[in-house]
Amino acid sequence: MEILSLKIAEVIDRVSQTYVDKNSTFCGQRKFPQIIFGSLLRLKFLKVELLEELIENRKRFSKLVVKPCGEIKGEVTVSGAKNSALPLLASALLVEELILENFPLLLDTLYALKILKNLGKEVELNPTLKRVRIYGEIKRVKVPHELSSRFRGSILFLGGLLGAKGEAVISHPGGCAIGARPIDQHLKFLSHLGANLTIEGGYINASLPKGVKNSKFAFDLVTVTGTENALLTLAGLEGEFILDNIALEPEVFDLIDFLRKLGLQIQTYGRTLKVSVPPKGRLKRKVTHRVIPDRIEAGTFLVLGALLGNPLKVSGLNTDHLGVLLEKLKEAGASLKILSPSEAEIYRATPPKGLFIETAPYPGFPTDMQAQFMAMLSVARGSSVI
Repeated sequence: MEILSLKIAEVIDRVSQTYVDKNSTFCGQRKFPQIIFGSLLRLKFLKVELLEELIENRKRFSKLVVKPCGEIKGEVTVSGAKNSALPLLASALLVEELILENFPLLLDTLYALKILKNLGKEVELNPTLKRVRIYGEIKRVKVPHELSSRFRGSILFLGGLLGAKGEAVISHPGGCAIGARPIDQHLKFLSHLGANLTIEGGYINASLPKGVKNSKFAFDLVTVTGTENALLTLAGLEGEFILDNIALEPEVFDLIDFLRKLGLQIQTYGRTLKVSVPPKGRLKRKVTHRVIPDRIEAGTFLVLGALLGNPLKVSGLNTDHLGVLLEKLKEAGASLKILSPSEAEIYRATPPKGLFIETAPYPGFPTDMQAQFMAMLSVARGSSVI
């Protein structure tokens, strides 16, 4: 196994400096901290020209050798949310032109753009402005295995294609395999609509019957991508639809806000959605939308600040999406100031206090933040339970 002996500061010498304020000081240097913490070092921090290099050579990056750091101070800006960008990219199939702002540069989003290009769409990506323009006609409805297997979010193109063309062919998605990540709720919803579903050679073949109108469906369990796939599919139909036991994640509501821009009327009642879809001819065909901030990245920075901040200012976040995380950081003893709905400042807790944490669907504690809190709690006073 090859070891990549690069300090974080040496890596950051090759990346964009826009993520850290010029007056920020990390570990006594005007550079990013020489510490890798959980998912802090993400590919979204790298210039886009380096991303393709990393895609081709990712196996070389097996390990990082890093040095410890005493404190960090300055300002860091949160990126757009990957888990919001992916369903929005799938929704590009529903319109003639989609412009996404605050677009996160990640391997998953780049693979999603490759899928769109493979399906016939044109893509213009401006990494400096974090802006992507997607336009053109759909020329095929099959997502090849070599692309869909790259990341779990590729399953969203099932709903995008069904909403746009009424048919889709896609292999089982790839990506992280937490609990096997079944898609049975996606398929159950499609069966409820009367879709013709077959699985052949590892591919899901789906087509919708004509004239589907007015139905009610309840998910057996809360599923984020299942809710999003249902919404993407319904956007191509016409009539009144009700979805029960939906996911409440901010990323789901970002997709809902986008679909409202298209012309769908969507009302929410707790975990119930009422969706009114007008005829396709009345839907808006060109849409611009801003991706919401990544709450997991924001939470990661805030935990880092709770460990080493002196202080650390985190901007570009949405404090409304971070309720339980902010509560737990305060409970751990961190000094946290909410400067505005999009800015927070945090001083380290010395040392942190032990916590009890139980993960749950939003608005509960997010599973994707348990590793970061575990790192913080490993140096906490007393015992902790996650």
